[in-house]
Amino acid sequence: MVCLRERTGKDIWEGLYEFPMWESRQAATEKEIIGSPGLKELMGKNKFQVVGWSGVQTQQLSHQFIRAQFVRIRCNSLSASPNHFQIKAERLEDFPFPRVIKKHLQDPVYHISRQN
Repeated sequence: MVCLRERTGKDIWEGLYEFPMWESRQAATEKEIIGSPGLKELMGKNKFQVVGWSGVQTQQLSHQFIRAQFVRIRCNSLSASPNHFQIKAERLEDFPFPRVIKKHLQDPVYHISRQN
């Protein structure tokens, strides 16, 4: 299963979907990501394991340069979140994503790691 949320803010990504995310001005360490409030909220008291890290994906917007790194987490369940929902990984192609996420999903390494 994959966790998503729809972007509803009035910005260029309105109506697109994204994975749970954490933003920072600089590259974050694994410890910072695992300890981030957003991940703790999403996971609650459920145990989880980091099983993969992507390479850095980039996207140039008119007003900023985005560097994104994707972290794959395995868990048995998620805490209830009004902003997120779960889908089967096979359904990812049914949703519109920002270009930086599309690049990640098209990366051959992503498809290999999905099989594990």
